[in-house]
Amino acid sequence: GLAIDAGTLYAVKARLQAAADAASLAAARSFNEGLTISSQQTAASSAAVRWFHADLPNNWMGVGTVSDPTVTFPSAPAKTIIVNVVASITAPTYFMNIFNIHSLSFSATGQATRRFANIMLVIDRSGSIYQSGSCTALASAAQTFVSNFVNGQDRLGMITFGTDYAVDYAPTYDFASNTPSLSTQLGNLYCYGYTNSAEAYWQAYQQLVALNDAGALNVIVFFTDGVPNTIT
Repeated sequence: GLAIDAGTLYAVKARLQAAADAASLAAARSFNEGLTISSQQTAASSAAVRWFHADLPNNWMGVGTVSDPTVTFPSAPAKTIIVNVVASITAPTYFMNIFNIHSLSFSATGQATRRFANIMLVIDRSGSIYQSGSCTALASAAQTFVSNFVNGQDRLGMITFGTDYAVDYAPTYDFASNTPSLSTQLGNLYCYGYTNSAEAYWQAYQQLVALNDAGALNVIVFFTDGVPNTIT
């Protein structure tokens, strides 16, 4: 009987920890839903609660009503967000009732860390993209990609290239709240010309070098459908 109770309680504790971990990851992933720090933390907290209850619903293994977890945002190193999720439940016992132990309480902490990013999009807008009918799809996919990042904390910019290249959007923290936004700029993508990718890639690298931001994750996202065939 004690072995059955111990196994049941172990399963409850493991499920609680898994739910707290998932909630912290969901919270860190949801910062992109707001344009200000306050709204970003609200979105992250809401996501943490939703995911926690999805993973640990009421009355699972007899635990009764499951309380919301506590979500906090402790101080973090530069260019980093930390999300803490603390949760607790009370699980019933069965055979341990013989010893007047009717329930046991458990708590778990999940923590997720998110590093700020500096991202330069380098996007092929050459004539072959146009001829294949892919220009609109490319812009739409890039807009979806951009929407995953956090306004005010990540820095995003864009260089496009055909025969020439253009710094269409210098890297900025306010890529989602600026007028125009990066997403709006992507919606204006027009494809023509040859494939001058080498110079565009080099210019994107120089943009990141100019930021001189070693604390963030510095990334070039490069999209092309062909080999370089133009040098300027």
